[in-house]
Amino acid sequence: MLRKMGASQFNDWKVYSELEPFDEERADLRAGSIVAAIANVNRNPKRKPTPYTTFEMALKFGDTPSLQVKRTGWQQMKETAKMIAAAYSGA
Repeated sequence: MLRKMGASQFNDWKVYSELEPFDEERADLRAGSIVAAIANVNRNPKRKPTPYTTFEMALKFGDTPSLQVKRTGWQQMKETAKMIAAAYSGA
């Protein structure tokens, strides 16, 4: 498959994997969501008032950057929605 893939297509897949991870990072997030659910069910709200998050519980390794939620403001979300709408409408 890689022999037939051009640089542009490879770059497209790389960008897609950043938006929708499909590698080990995705598996770590799935495991983190299960661990967070179990931890939150057994959490003492007096000792830890805020719930555990998936990203807190995801596996992290020494050479891997930590997984963090990318916070996006409503203005950026609105612009993204406009671009998606324009792409689907052909504008």
